Amino acid sequence: MLILLNPILGFTQTAEDDAVSLSQRFLNLMGNLLPSETAQIWMMDRETDILTPRASLTRHGFQAQATANYGEGIIGQAAMTSEPRRIPEAALDSHKAKGEVAAGAWLLYPIRAKGELLAIAQWIRPAEFPFTQDDILKIESLLPSYAVALENIHIRETMHLLASTDGLTGLWNHRRIQEILRDELRRSARYHHPLSVLMFDVDSFKSFNDTYGHPQGDRLLKRVAEVLEESVRNVDFVGRYGGEEFVIVLPETAKEDACMLAERIRHSIEFNAVVEIGEMPVSRTVSVGVASYPEDGLSVQDIVQIADEALYTAKRSGKNRVIWSEPRAL
Repeated sequence: MLILLNPILGFTQTAEDDAVSLSQRFLNLMGNLLPSETAQIWMMDRETDILTPRASLTRHGFQAQATANYGEGIIGQAAMTSEPRRIPEAALDSHKAKGEVAAGAWLLYPIRAKGELLAIAQWIRPAEFPFTQDDILKIESLLPSYAVALENIHIRETMHLLASTDGLTGLWNHRRIQEILRDELRRSARYHHPLSVLMFDVDSFKSFNDTYGHPQGDRLLKRVAEVLEESVRNVDFVGRYGGEEFVIVLPETAKEDACMLAERIRHSIEFNAVVEIGEMPVSRTVSVGVASYPEDGLSVQDIVQIADEALYTAKRSGKNRVIWSEPRAL
């Protein structure tokens, strides 16, 4: 399959492209047109307003750990504009922030689609070879097709995220958490690592809805979801399993550690998952079931079933407690 076209005409977007690979190909093509010592694409995070280098063509090392805040420093100021900037000596630029690494001649080009900033393209070379208007024209020979392709990827990723998340809480939905659990179980089996699953059910949720109404019930579920997300590592996965049930997938976590985490979360929800109704704080507790790979099962179905059984044992035993399964013979 032909991926790259004549640089004068631009380049195609393949179905396999993500924003980073597409940006890398754009920089590779531009490398033939625009000599520089460093070229980078700073991607914009729409939620945090932070720009981070994600693709690079450089002789001096990729600034993978660098960041720039929107509106701050040379990169952040460029993000606020619609026009490219040619900077003869970045170290002397009036927008340079304290601590910002800047030297040589820079060319910064904001990449926008329908008025929205997607990224900043940056080229750097020695100050004795400043960038010219002709260099900007070279960029603009490829930029429109790159910007459109980048926007398409953002749309595709947004649609995929919407299809994978729960509309009320923003957590992973049932289908996606099942996919995650299958992937993590395969990884655990391959590397002989433990894996644990926590199943949560909000206690007496039906009576809460009957008493205070479904809108207040939705507020409670969102608050429970927030506490769950605040309680886990960034490598863990939190999902809404359905109704008032939630699940947490804990990679590389043995049962003992999973049970201790489950108890901490149970306690946190009891005291922090509170909604104000009128002037009255109202809360609910959760019951929790724990199951782990490999001692409780070797398949997703087995582990989820055992965690679910432990959960309902907790419900029948008086609620607001953590129950873990006994290891089973395999």
